[in-house]
Amino acid sequence: MVSRGSGASHLSSGALDLADDPLAIAGHPEQVCRDIHQNLKQLLLRNSSHPYHLFLDSADPIGAILNPIQEALFQLFPAQGDFRLAGSFAQNRFALTALGTIKATAFTVEAMALLGDPCLQKPLVIGLEEYPDFDSGFWPQVAAPLFERMGAPMTGGQSSWIRVSDAPELSSPEIARLLEEAEAAERFCSAVQEEAKAFPGLTGVLLPAVLPFQNRNRLLARLLEVTGVPARELLGWPPSVPGLRLGLHLEDRLQRNGVGLIRGSVAGFEAAARKIHSVEVETAGGARKVEADRFVLASGSFAGGGLRKGKSFREPIFNLPVFCRDHVVGEIFTQKLTHEVISQPHLLFTCGLKADASLRPLGPEGEPVYENLAAAGAILQGSDPSRDGTGAGVALATGWRAGQSL
Repeated sequence: MVSRGSGASHLSSGALDLADDPLAIAGHPEQVCRDIHQNLKQLLLRNSSHPYHLFLDSADPIGAILNPIQEALFQLFPAQGDFRLAGSFAQNRFALTALGTIKATAFTVEAMALLGDPCLQKPLVIGLEEYPDFDSGFWPQVAAPLFERMGAPMTGGQSSWIRVSDAPELSSPEIARLLEEAEAAERFCSAVQEEAKAFPGLTGVLLPAVLPFQNRNRLLARLLEVTGVPARELLGWPPSVPGLRLGLHLEDRLQRNGVGLIRGSVAGFEAAARKIHSVEVETAGGARKVEADRFVLASGSFAGGGLRKGKSFREPIFNLPVFCRDHVVGEIFTQKLTHEVISQPHLLFTCGLKADASLRPLGPEGEPVYENLAAAGAILQGSDPSRDGTGAGVALATGWRAGQSL
């Protein structure tokens, strides 16, 4: 695998989304449909360009989408190990954010904060003095009315501030790295223990997304030991520790499965007779030629650098055409692909490569540009993960199918 750096998963909340409710009404979270199968059916009806259409089977359309996702999840996230998933292919759960809001998602790593978790009926919300991005006093004020509205009220709860370092200010990744150290982790647990003693009757401890990358489960077990109640972690935001933790786990799975990782940028390629023969990679040690029989392009959308907009929309590695629905967008003015109301859908974010059922990128005439090139993930056109909640599902399903072609 050739990678110039971290993927967009490092910026994500750490949750894995398969399908949100396309009929959800803004401001009415209590009416959101959590049934993933129903959400998929509605999504397919309303978005004929979505990558999930590439998997449809008339005999079992929903199974045809979910089966490759399930296969990919089982390979990437085995039941054993520190990175264990919790969730369902049937129903979304509501994960809690640092703002006191909720996010519908299919899977999270274990011990993330979820609406309806009994241990959050009367939680101790912990803030860190050196981490200004999370206000433990503000969180219950926002969350309590929402919990009540969603039918899972908090019967109490307290907020406290602790300090685990001498630094005036630290980012969430810096705190996570600090808590990898045994001494800092014990200092953290002791501080939480002291605060918990002041509030008898607590049902759990709620923490911002700052837990360590490698020793998260060990720290959670230690917190349970010293406080007597479970601890839960909120979803992250950039720079997101759960997202970084997810990215590190994926790189570890690559190595464990014998996939070599080359750090560098693709500067060019050689092709003939509609087949790619090699790519030239610029690395810290100089240029390197990588030859292969088949290639998979999974360079992401605009955030990951897989798509760019200068004078025109373009895919920068193989110069593939960028589509919006059935049309190549080219030099179109960006404003034509956005809505005047910022909260409305924007076609801009659905732009990407058009592919056939084998995930081969298509040209303007509908023919594969290269016979031995597949595209996977956010670079494909049709989905807008920030709105339809299909980011992980598209990545897993298309990645699995592309992998089967190798």
